[in-house]
Amino acid sequence: MTTSDAVATLTLNRLDRGQLYTTPQIDAKLFWLMKRTSPTLYAKFLGLSYQLFK
Repeated sequence: MTTSDAVATLTLNRLDRGQLYTTPQIDAKLFWLMKRTSPTLYAKFLGLSYQLFK
């Protein structure tokens, strides 16, 4: 589990290095990668998950 202090530290360190985006959580990295590599599949997955979990 990631604490808010760890996220803030990581974000500020990466900002100092000039990195625009920071995704410290593993699940966020996986979703970002899926969205980058296959936007259509990502949109279908979100639509399906919305229908299942609403």
